[in-house]
Amino acid sequence: MPFSIPAPLTAPLPYHFLSYGALLGTELYQTFVNTKVTYLALPPREFLRLQRRLFPIYFRTQVGLALLTIVTRPPTSLSRVSDRGMGAGVASVLPNTTTFLSWWDTPAVTDVLPLALVAVVGVANWLVYGPETSKAGARRAVAVPSGSQERGQTPDDQGAKFDEEKVKQVKCEFSRNHAMCIHLNLVGVVATIWYAFLFARRVSLA
Repeated sequence: MPFSIPAPLTAPLPYHFLSYGALLGTELYQTFVNTKVTYLALPPREFLRLQRRLFPIYFRTQVGLALLTIVTRPPTSLSRVSDRGMGAGVASVLPNTTTFLSWWDTPAVTDVLPLALVAVVGVANWLVYGPETSKAGARRAVAVPSGSQERGQTPDDQGAKFDEEKVKQVKCEFSRNHAMCIHLNLVGVVATIWYAFLFARRVSLA
């Protein structure tokens, strides 16, 4: 008797739920739990050093899980998922009409646009704003004396002598890139949650 893989293992739905749950859970934990706890628990230098290690991994994971969620998207009728196998996920978002515009307007494509947005902002943070924030943070650490980086203190409190114009410039650069990272990440979180409502609206048990 030839060996056959059980239908539930080849269906896209379990992998879709797992990848989406991992994506949303990772985003919520990193954004609202891990970052806040480490910020309160660690001194500024150690906090920045830890985030320089964590955030590239987080952004790569965010992009990978968003793409995995897209390619495992099942057809809108869950009763046919087991019959169509893993190919149903990819096929549901690939062109299957004669014109690009009609394909673009299909529910399968419009519903995954939030996930595509998550992947885009993840790549932007991974390759652009994340590295720039780390570089600006390192320059700020060099420009500002270590004693003046304690939270709630200013360089004048420590009697530090430094180039105020340079410090202002590096702080502005850090704040700009850091703000972009934060806002793009929040856009990704909102888009991930938005996808859940779009998918629930389309799916049927028939």
